[in-house]
Amino acid sequence: PAMIHVDLYRLLDSPGADLLGELDSLDLDTDLQDAVVVVEWGEGIAERLSERHLDVRLERVSHSDVRLATWRWAR
Repeated sequence: PAMIHVDLYRLLDSPGADLLGELDSLDLDTDLQDAVVVVEWGEGIAERLSERHLDVRLERVSHSDVRLATWRWAR
């Protein structure tokens, strides 16, 4: 399947941006059935793209080289 990458951080960084309008202009809904969609900084938005999604969180432990990755299927 195709992979679609959406970096919401860049969209959120634009003052006054119509985030949902920007997403709609990407026409993602036409490709969702046959694609893997990777959404960075997507909390609150990714849930609107699909009823079921994999939530992956990457965390850096302060003052350490330790990195944590957690994931869960969300509905």
